[in-house]
Order: sequence, then C-alpha cells, then structure tokens
Amino acid sequence: MNKLVFRGTVILTASALIIKILSAVYRLPYQNLAGDVGFYVYQQAYPFFALAGVMGGFGFPVILSKLAAEKTDVKGQAVIFKTAAMMLGAVGGLLFLTLFLGAPSLADWMGDPRLAPLFRLTGLIFLVMPMLALLRGYFQGVHYWMLPTGVSQVAEQTVRVTLILGLSFYLFSIGAGPYAFGSAAVFGSAVAPYVAAVILLFFYMKRPRVVRAKWRSVRLDGKVAWRLLAEGLAYTLTALSVVFFQFSDVISLVPLLTHAGVSEAKALKGIYDRAYPLIQMGMTFSTALTAAMIPVVAKITHQKDEAELRRNIQQALRWVILLGGAQSVGLFSIIKPLNIMLFKNGDGTLALGIMALSVVFASLVTIGSGLLQSLGLTFHPVLYVLAAFLLKLVLNIWLVPKMEIMGAALATLVGLSFLTILVVTKIRRHLATTLFTVKEWMALVISLAGLWLAVFVWIHGTSIIFDFESGERGQAAVVALSSVALGVVVYGFSVLKLGLVTIEDVKRLRGHHT
Repeated sequence: MNKLVFRGTVILTASALIIKILSAVYRLPYQNLAGDVGFYVYQQAYPFFALAGVMGGFGFPVILSKLAAEKTDVKGQAVIFKTAAMMLGAVGGLLFLTLFLGAPSLADWMGDPRLAPLFRLTGLIFLVMPMLALLRGYFQGVHYWMLPTGVSQVAEQTVRVTLILGLSFYLFSIGAGPYAFGSAAVFGSAVAPYVAAVILLFFYMKRPRVVRAKWRSVRLDGKVAWRLLAEGLAYTLTALSVVFFQFSDVISLVPLLTHAGVSEAKALKGIYDRAYPLIQMGMTFSTALTAAMIPVVAKITHQKDEAELRRNIQQALRWVILLGGAQSVGLFSIIKPLNIMLFKNGDGTLALGIMALSVVFASLVTIGSGLLQSLGLTFHPVLYVLAAFLLKLVLNIWLVPKMEIMGAALATLVGLSFLTILVVTKIRRHLATTLFTVKEWMALVISLAGLWLAVFVWIHGTSIIFDFESGERGQAAVVALSSVALGVVVYGFSVLKLGLVTIEDVKRLRGHHT
C-alpha cells in the first residue's frame, strides 16, 4: 500500500507540474496571435473551464476516492459509486443547462452580448465532467491507481493547447477577428475533456469491474450523496481560490470600465489579463509542492505525530514564502521588459507589476488551503475564499472607476493578502507553530531588497545599450532574462549567507518529491 501511495504521489505531482506549465505557457503565443481583445474574449470564459476542470479532476475524485477507501467491501463501494453517478450526473446536467440557457443573460451582465455563443459551448464540458470525476475517483479509491488520472489530465491539457494554438495560427493567417480567436480557444477547451474521457474508459476496460457488477443490487445512499456534494464542492472551491479573483474581474471589470467612460474597455481588460499567465507560472512550485505535501500530511496526521506534522508544514510554508517572495519581487522588478518581451508592448506595465506582487500570496493560499483540508478543516478555506471574493468585488466597485485596471490590480493584491492572512493564521493556531523568527524575517526583507536593488541598477545600467522601451522585443528579452539570472544569483547568495536556507532544508525539500 505504501508503495502505491508513494507512486501515486509522484505521478500526480508530475502531472500537476506539467499541466500548470502548459496552462501558463500557451497563453503567451495565444495572446500574441489573438491580440488584447481576443485574449479578453477567451479569459471571460476561462473561469467556467477551470470550474469544470477542477470538479472533474480534483474536487470530486478526491472525496470519491476517500469514501471508497473507507469501504473494504465491494457492496459498500458499489453504493458509493452508484450514488455518485446519479448525483454527479444531476450536478453536471444542471450546470450545463444553466450555462446553455442562461448564456445570453450572463453575457449581457458582463456587458458583451457576443460572448453568449462561447458560454453555450463552454457548457458542454459539464456534460462529461461526471464521467471524468467518477472514473478518476474509482481508479484512485478502489485500485489506488493514479496513472489513469495523471495520463488523462496531461493528455487533456496537451490536446487543449494543441487545438488552441493550431486554430489560432490558422485564424491569424487569414486575418480573423478577436471573437473568432475566442471561439477557437473555447472549442479547443471544450473538446479536450472528451479526449480525457476516452482515455479513462480505455483504462477502465483493462481492469476488473467488480464494483459495477454490484450496482443493480444496491440502493442510493442519501448520506453519501450529501457528503460527496458538500465535501466535493468544498475541495473544488478551495482549489479555485485564485480563479475566484479572476471571476470577480470577469463579471465586473468591463461593465465598470464602460460605465466610467473608457472607450476600449475590452482591450484594457485583455491587457489586464496578461497578469494571469505570469501568476500561474509563479505558482508552479507551490502547486507541485501542494500535490506532494497533501498525502504526506494526511499520513502523518493519521499517525498522530504532531511534532513531525508541525515540522513538515512549517518547512513547506517557509519554502513557499522564500521562493514566492523572490518571484513576486523579481517579476515586479522586471515587469516592463518582460511585458514587452512576452506581449509585444509595455501597455499596462504598472498594473501588471502590482499583480506580480500577488504571486507569493496566491502561492501561500494554494498550499495553505490544501494543508487545512488535509488537517480535516475542510470547510474553513471555503469560508475564507468566499469572504476574500466579496472583498475583491467591493474593492473593484470602489477602485476601478477611479483607477481603471490599476484599481483592479490593487483589489486583487489586497484580497489575496487578506485571504493569505486568514489561511496562514488558521494553520499557525491549529499547529501552535511559527514560520520565521524576527531575525529571519529581517533577513528575508534584506534579501528581497537586495534582489530588487540589484535588478533595478542592472536594468537602468543596461538601458544605455539596450533601448527596450522603444518596443524592441529582442532587446527587452536580453534585459529581462539577464535580470532573472542576476536576481537568482543575488537572492540565492543572500538567503544562504544569512542562514535562511541550509543544505538540510534542500535535502528535506527534495525528499517531498522523490
């Protein structure tokens, strides 16, 4: 059993890492091809894809596998999966109908009626979501077999990226408009989950189907249905904490900008959306570490070894703060040449810089929420996320009319900071632990300040040679990438010299991934 859990952890960690990288990277060429308005169109639909993806890939499979693992008899497992099939089918069908029938109203609410066909197409994902969740939960809970989940998720993301970029290159060659690009991206995202379903069915046909043989002889269980729904949605909503902030911008930013008299509200929203690929790339480490840490924490919790539990969680959060803080300050420092390098111009640089500072908070929220649920505090992160979402929305309403996308960026930074405080404080109180001493906090501030200063001097010094501000992407790339290399060296030397990181810390970190 331990070998199976270990192997499964490695598979899911690797697949999570691949998916996160693909998810962040494909947006860059897509934005270059589709332009700011085309990018805006796709980003308006993205939160719905994310919801379906997490429901079918994480939220419901996790609780399904947990319920199945609690039953040692085939009949008990059959009750769980028969109940899950009915309940998930109802949830998926309801969400499909909501999007399909409510698409015009939703599009009008967002201030863009042309989005309605895209929302209808998005709804198709919720029809296949129940099958994805059911099969992944079955493999993980009955057979302790993570390979089908990992393979299907990577294949799904690969198909999505291939279709989106392939269709975008074609549309670019014929000079298509931004909504055509958006439709192509939505189409690729809608088709990909069906490919994952085919792969999962292939694996399913290769395994003995003893649970299914008992389905006809068992009845539905209302308690199982309620637990699956409540805990599955809790895991889903928590995993979507950062997407909730994106969703608040989806529903409010264009209407608020339009009401404030901004003529190019959609293009401005597309410029603002450039920040999300940067945040996602910055969160890659925390996503992989979360996938690796959750089963470790669950195992230690079961063994009731509080000292070991405290040490592991403390180390994980310390690493996220150390690396996430460096990524936030580093991205902020190089945001202008990076913006030109990746997106062709420097539009919205200041707002993107403020959003870049959110990376450390988004990373802490990601791992912190997962750890809280592993500790048995399933619903606390959900309440925290909903509170932060409301705060973000209120701040948008207050700040966007005055400061446009700068206001939205500040609202995101404040909202994620607030959410981070709630999550980390709960973990510290639950475990009665601290993350850094006062001396270590001061050392961290010095290291981050040194990183910023070194990059600041380097960028302004090289501006004599490289005129990247004129929009030359090649020169901007040289400045941005050389700044990254310099920042890594300066920050790495600083944290080692000041004792924030030791060789033992590195060995323990590697231990979570090997």
